[in-house]
Amino acid sequence: MRPIVVGGRQFGAAGRPHIVGVVNLSPESPNKDSIAADVDAAVTRARRLVEQGAAIIDVGAQSSHFSAPLLPESVEIERLVPAVRALKAAGMIVSVDTWREPVARAALDAGADIINDSDGFQDPAMSALLAGADVPIILPFISGASPHDPAPFTFDDPNFTSRSLRGTAVLRWEYRPGSTMFFVWTQQRSGSDAYGDFDFRRDARSLLGDRPDNVFLVKATYWIGR
Repeated sequence: MRPIVVGGRQFGAAGRPHIVGVVNLSPESPNKDSIAADVDAAVTRARRLVEQGAAIIDVGAQSSHFSAPLLPESVEIERLVPAVRALKAAGMIVSVDTWREPVARAALDAGADIINDSDGFQDPAMSALLAGADVPIILPFISGASPHDPAPFTFDDPNFTSRSLRGTAVLRWEYRPGSTMFFVWTQQRSGSDAYGDFDFRRDARSLLGDRPDNVFLVKATYWIGR
């Protein structure tokens, strides 16, 4: 991975992970533990996250949970911009979580270092903005038009069926008071076929026909008493 410089700091050193801490400016969010009620609370939470090892602070003002109300863009911007400015003034590297182009534009103008495009780069206006912004982006996977319009995750062309079964039997024998032997048998069967669907009878028969892997263990304890 080629190192990149974000907010004056280099990222991408081989083998080193970087932690992202979350500051949530959306009181509608179901993730209550991450919510900051105002700008001062946002900075306080961000400082605590940095002390705990966070290298980047990701801040959002519109809950991406599908059950949360969709706010006007003006409200999201009003919540977000003062917090971004305060976090930058406090020396933070700031990522902004949004999927709406006007909000991302306002966040960049306020000094955001990274855009976390939470609808997976599906809006052409957002793509055009970020193509010319010269900032890193976070690109999550999403199934659906937006976080507020999710779709079930499916394979367009399923081509496999995987199956696995593991069982363990244990025999315990106390051959004298306080002294015990354990006999353990574990068997696992697994396999796959190119069906791409689920049929219980067919797959159960196939599973019973798969070659088993067996593990046998013996454990003994002996009580030495007077």
